[in-house]
Amino acid sequence: MAMRAWTWVIVRSSAAAVVRLPLVVLTPLDDRALWLVLLAVGSPALTGWIGGAALLRHPPRRVSRHAVDARTFRFAVTNWLGLVATIGPAFAIPVLVATQLENEIHASFSIAWSIALLVFQVPHLTASVFISESSRPGTHERNTMIALSTGLGVTCAATAVAFMGADVIPHLYGADFEEAAEVLPVMMAATIGWAVTCTNLAVCRVREDNARTVVIGALFGILTMALATAGVIVGDAKGAGTGWLVANVAVAAVSTFIVVGSTSPAPAPAAARA
Repeated sequence: MAMRAWTWVIVRSSAAAVVRLPLVVLTPLDDRALWLVLLAVGSPALTGWIGGAALLRHPPRRVSRHAVDARTFRFAVTNWLGLVATIGPAFAIPVLVATQLENEIHASFSIAWSIALLVFQVPHLTASVFISESSRPGTHERNTMIALSTGLGVTCAATAVAFMGADVIPHLYGADFEEAAEVLPVMMAATIGWAVTCTNLAVCRVREDNARTVVIGALFGILTMALATAGVIVGDAKGAGTGWLVANVAVAAVSTFIVVGSTSPAPAPAAARA
């Protein structure tokens, strides 16, 4: 059930990234910087409008406000804030790079970012399935290991492929995109840390540990933006990618410490309703 519910999210994000890849090398506008910014924010927005139109044709079942108790409301708001904090940098960092670095550097960054973002979706999916399935008694520990091993397995494999095959990018896009081949393995390695963080967030959500959910989400948003900005100041795409990697590794370590140190009981009904 959770897998079907998240199919549209994965398809939407993947479609936006795949469509954006070949368009980076084009310059239909006189201002190339404006074109790259439009690509960074326009393709997700377009798929969002398409999804909105689809929802209008098939509206979700309305829930009475009397059916939502305070506990469920707190759970939903906490998870919404955590989600905004964790996915916000994925949209903000490309815009930051587009406005602060040269067009050629941003073009290389966009290629690498779009590819890495596809893999970035996998831990989201496994964590969401984990949240749904862990509402069943006695499944928490097993599902934690399944979610973590799946996320780590996919991200480690993708990172290995990126390190071995990143040189293909200049052959496909031209010599101007050699920097994309250098930064892609760095960005892909960051997905390994994200797989750990995503699983830790899911554990907190299943436990209905609202405080730790907010802390981890806020830490991710602040640290990734701060270090990526510091990397941009260095003046190249690899600096931004390195900042992104360091932030993801740091948040993975801190979130693991936070979750391991937690004594909150597992699986509560609200997690199943979210």
